[in-house]
Amino acid sequence: MVLLIVGAGALGLWIGAPAVALRLVGLALISWAALLLWTGSGSPVPLLAVWTVIILNAAGALACALLAWGLRDTLTAFGTGFMVVNGVGALLLALGQYQGLQRSSPAGA
Repeated sequence: MVLLIVGAGALGLWIGAPAVALRLVGLALISWAALLLWTGSGSPVPLLAVWTVIILNAAGALACALLAWGLRDTLTAFGTGFMVVNGVGALLLALGQYQGLQRSSPAGA
């Protein structure tokens, strides 16, 4: 996240994306991490908050796929891989969170 902000210029050359876009993504990810820390600090975590995290992580995976497709003419091979790895990671997080929610829910609920 910090690398996206501090090293946006160099990373932008490797990825093939504008530095300003990478900085914005880095800021968004830091905000997202702070929100997750705040949400997870309560006990118990509200069900709506859990569903929101799952849905937003799945949306993040979709956004990576759409960005990779939309920027296919400008992304480098490294940039395409970067987007794919981030998208798959976000999807795996969403799936793991969904499975955790299913396991933690009382039977019949």
